Amino acid sequence: MSTIPLPALEIRPPAPQPDSAEQYIRLSSLLGQQRLQQQELQAGQQENQMRALQLQDAQTIQKIAPQYVKKTTVGGLLVMTTTG
Repeated sequence: MSTIPLPALEIRPPAPQPDSAEQYIRLSSLLGQQRLQQQELQAGQQENQMRALQLQDAQTIQKIAPQYVKKTTVGGLLVMTTTG
């Protein structure tokens, strides 16, 4: 003998809804987290820009250094002097 599923027996009451204050607190928390994530993203972008500029400065210095630095050896030691 098989059983017949009875849909009325599987009805569940709706979950209780949070009150307005609880919803407000939850929403405020989510908004605060979103602002924090945006600030962290902006800080990361600024750090990347700063590193790119530092890299560009280092590359420029390496490129123009031979014009201003003279390398000579004195007693087996490398001596670097600046010109100009």
